[in-house]
Amino acid sequence: MKLLGAALVFAGALYAFFLHRQRELCTLRLGRTLVRDLAVLKSGICIYRKTIPSLCDNDLKNSPDSECFWNSVRELLAKGELTLQESWERAAETLPPVWGARLMPLGSLLSGGGALLANAIDEVREELLSDLRAEEGKLSASLRLSGALYLSGACLVVLVLA
Repeated sequence: MKLLGAALVFAGALYAFFLHRQRELCTLRLGRTLVRDLAVLKSGICIYRKTIPSLCDNDLKNSPDSECFWNSVRELLAKGELTLQESWERAAETLPPVWGARLMPLGSLLSGGGALLANAIDEVREELLSDLRAEEGKLSASLRLSGALYLSGACLVVLVLA
């Protein structure tokens, strides 16, 4: 019976660790998706001359991790109360600060399009990739520490209950 109890404690700790890991990886998935989406945005606006609502409705709607950002941009534009720049900035505020701060400067360039916007998008994508690498390093160390804490907590509970 004690062995079964110990197994349940370790299984619970493992499950809690995996939930914690999933929550931590959400930010990285969002960052990777934004990098891909910015490439679509660049080609859609600068090459194909599409509008932001058209891109949000068609090209960017299959972006599950960043769907909330693009839906927010589309809905704010549909209301008609805010300009494109204001809608973009308000939607960027809903993102984690690390990603939202990188996207903010693009808002003022969106209406102009052209080479200036294309260069700015490339710059932001490079910054996002650099931030992603840094976040991955921090997350790796953080997850190792968290895993050790979950395991040691489970060991402590087993020792106390034994």
